[in-house]
Amino acid sequence: MTTFSRKTPEVYTVRQVLDSIIRDLTAAQALLRTTDPIVKATYKVGYTTPDSSTELSGPMFMQQRRHRLNYFAVTGTLARVQLYAGNHAAALAKAKEVIESNKFPWTRQTDFLNPDDQQKDRILYKELLFGLYAPNMTRPLYDRLRNGETTLNTPPGELRTMYEVAGPGAEDFRYKQWFTQQNSSTGGYMRLEKYNRNGDKNLHELMIPMLRLSEMYYIAAESIYDTDPAKAWEYLNTVRKQRGMGVPLNDPSKTVFMNELVKDARKEFFGEGQIFYMYKRLNRAYPGLGGNTIQPSQQIFVFPGRTMSSLTVTVKPATHEKNHQNHDRTAGCRMAGRMRKRRGPDVQIR
Repeated sequence: MTTFSRKTPEVYTVRQVLDSIIRDLTAAQALLRTTDPIVKATYKVGYTTPDSSTELSGPMFMQQRRHRLNYFAVTGTLARVQLYAGNHAAALAKAKEVIESNKFPWTRQTDFLNPDDQQKDRILYKELLFGLYAPNMTRPLYDRLRNGETTLNTPPGELRTMYEVAGPGAEDFRYKQWFTQQNSSTGGYMRLEKYNRNGDKNLHELMIPMLRLSEMYYIAAESIYDTDPAKAWEYLNTVRKQRGMGVPLNDPSKTVFMNELVKDARKEFFGEGQIFYMYKRLNRAYPGLGGNTIQPSQQIFVFPGRTMSSLTVTVKPATHEKNHQNHDRTAGCRMAGRMRKRRGPDVQIR
């Protein structure tokens, strides 16, 4: 929709929607390139202390650019959309622009592994291209993720399998820093600690990650594989090394490469709401509990949760175009959840 009208807008194809998104983001990138302070060499990303970052310098609206959709966030979003559209060369170019800007440093191990729980950087703050500033979400996140056995949690065995703790993931910092095992009457569970912080003493504000530096490496790796597999493995191994897994991977099979890429992204994006869309885009089977897998199919899956107990969605395999259409339908889930309060328990998305 580009103009306001009282008439029902035209229904666009997925390709038309993607082209419109790319056009809008490209225009935004051009405008921000000459005006956004984050582009300047003097803009330093990091903690206010001890990094002496410049993110609080200047007029208020120009501060904390990573709390807004800044130039590099727009560029990273373009990389994500171009990959979704199957434009690998364009996706690679945008991902490399972010990576080669050297604007977003990898998190120091001393910050990620800090023994002082109040000073630990669990969300890898300096690697965020863009995040949602969420100072009022401390209690809601606690209630949803950390307030006892009935909150969202993962069985210990399932999590150890996911992070390959018995093998190459034995030293994975993400597993060690993002989860703690809790005792319970049913044998224990793993509690997610990613958003646990002290409001006064932590190195950074409470942020909900929306776009990470690591995703740019994943996009670059997937986009370049067909023309330069060695470089693709290098991109992926860079992320793994930063997370404590220093033994590099390499295999001539693209299937092996994609399995390792998706596997690492699943570890990286835990608790951030991103990985579903990767499985959706690739039309891959989704790992379930107990070694089961959920295959892309015509089945109807029921969303968990008290307020969405009757909401269903059909996940269809098929062409790239149909996958996009199904993804568009799932975007209505939140609205349907609100509608349910008015219309009763019969709201469905099929």
